[in-house]
Amino acid sequence: MKIVHYTSDNPWTGYLMCPSCGHGNPAWQSSGMSDSRPHFYCSLCSNVLSRDSDNALLRRYGATLDLLDRLSSTLPECPCGGRFSVEAHLKCRKCRGDMPNNDSPVERLDNPHLLILDGSTLVRDTLYDYEVCIGSRVKYWYRRACRALRTWSATR
Repeated sequence: MKIVHYTSDNPWTGYLMCPSCGHGNPAWQSSGMSDSRPHFYCSLCSNVLSRDSDNALLRRYGATLDLLDRLSSTLPECPCGGRFSVEAHLKCRKCRGDMPNNDSPVERLDNPHLLILDGSTLVRDTLYDYEVCIGSRVKYWYRRACRALRTWSATR
């Protein structure tokens, strides 16, 4: 899986504060122009799912409760073992508490601003999945080396 690196001073990166413990979670936010709507978070981790097929349905039918129910029944399992869900939120990297969005699930369908926490993966139905790395180049290369070692040891 590819790792996409963003520096901490990138205009699309910042910190998302956990309402439970106050920890600042490095996060990347889309500009809203990439049309990554709708998107769904995992029930266990902060991975996010964005499918072009869901976007086509949203453009065709609009953000409605019927569409939400329809999409909800098709959401897959997350690679971590959790499940992508219309009710799931980002999770704090420190306390694992929910960092809720105040919009209703139907309003969230039409939210173009995708948030991805450092270390989380964007799962897609087209193109490729990728992990987000926010911070120094050293951190990025460290993650790549760790991933290569895990892959190498799994093949032995």
